[in-house]
Amino acid sequence: LVLFLGGSTACGLAPSMVTLIGFRVVQGIGAGCVTPVTQTIISDLYPPAARARIQGYLSSIWTVAAVGGPLLGAALVTHLSWRWIFWVNLPIGFAAFILLNVALRGESQRHGHKIDYIGALLVATGIGTLMFALNQATALGTPLFIGLLSLALVLLVTLYFHERVVPEPVLPLQVWTHPIVLAGAVASFTVGAINIATAAFLPPYIQGVMGRDPIIAGYVVAAPLIIWAFG
Repeated sequence: LVLFLGGSTACGLAPSMVTLIGFRVVQGIGAGCVTPVTQTIISDLYPPAARARIQGYLSSIWTVAAVGGPLLGAALVTHLSWRWIFWVNLPIGFAAFILLNVALRGESQRHGHKIDYIGALLVATGIGTLMFALNQATALGTPLFIGLLSLALVLLVTLYFHERVVPEPVLPLQVWTHPIVLAGAVASFTVGAINIATAAFLPPYIQGVMGRDPIIAGYVVAAPLIIWAFG
């Protein structure tokens, strides 16, 4: 939360696009840490039979945020400043910080573990290289693009063989043999790809090509997510 709130604050104060991207990295690291810890806390606090219900609550909150977020963002950009898109996180984050310190009580149980640093590094560099190559494909040129794809493939293959022999892998391969987990991962990847692609494409198209206001772009992005809530 400290990383996320610090990154959000700095993003709102960014004087240039380069510094904004850098502070977004800090914000993203914080958000990336918060997400799995949230799932871990649920597993610690609730028995298996109750976890599905709690996940349903979280999904409903995500749905409200997904529908309200684009509209709120468009309103902030139209009536205040783009900087408030980042600063609006601060009161919510501080409230979460206070709630965690006041309400979360648990006994720490220490166990001897070996952290898979090499696996974590291979995951980050392999997937990071692949994402960079795909995102910058048109600007890189064919030789460099193919080279980065090859490097990503080598890193991910190395990850596969490393995770098979390490005592406590960061990415346990046997999990992916479970049909429900595998089907859920494929479905989540597909839905995520569609949502991210449309969310990234529609606002620039509506504002840049169609010449409409940001608030209209917010309406368009929010409309499909209302259907998502029923799903």
